[in-house]
Amino acid sequence: MRLPDVEVPLAQHCGLRPDESDILARISGSSVVFSEDQLRSMYSGPSDYLDRYGQAFDAAVAEGILVEEERTEMMSAAYAAAAWALA
Repeated sequence: MRLPDVEVPLAQHCGLRPDESDILARISGSSVVFSEDQLRSMYSGPSDYLDRYGQAFDAAVAEGILVEEERTEMMSAAYAAAAWALA
């Protein structure tokens, strides 16, 4: 069970930040955006990313992780991210 942002990433996500001494900062996680070359090797363009993201969203709904009412907000965020990262 994975959220679309993890299943179809634009960044490397890590649940822990071991370099932090503060426990709350340590467990807040981190993300490092993939380079342009990495993104181009993963996705042929924004429409490819958005198609995959939509499929991952559908799978998450089928698994009961997300609900259909979240689609508009999450797809809008994915569209904005794709426009920025895969321009």
